[in-house]
Amino acid sequence: KFDGVISTDVAEHIPEDKVQWFLNDVIGYANKFVMFCIFTGLAVKNLPDGRNCHLTVQPAEWWLRQIGISLGNTDTDLPVVLERLDENIYKLTARMKDVVVVFRGKE
Repeated sequence: KFDGVISTDVAEHIPEDKVQWFLNDVIGYANKFVMFCIFTGLAVKNLPDGRNCHLTVQPAEWWLRQIGISLGNTDTDLPVVLERLDENIYKLTARMKDVVVVFRGKE
């Protein structure tokens, strides 16, 4: 485990059905904070099979909901506090851990 973990321009490359596993894994390595930078639009390049390189293209609200789930945002757990720090920057706090998310790209 580490005090902080930074994931930049990785999450959007994860297949949508593996996103929750990815978020849980990254968040699980952090004791105090995580920072994600997530691109919300299509990539310029495609994979050899023709799919876009960004396998999960979702709006910021979708990503924030998924991160909230990874932080334990259920009816039985402590609530996740969501703050908007800037136009494309959000902070989620739960269980003594902060997750800052910077969104880039066009939805």
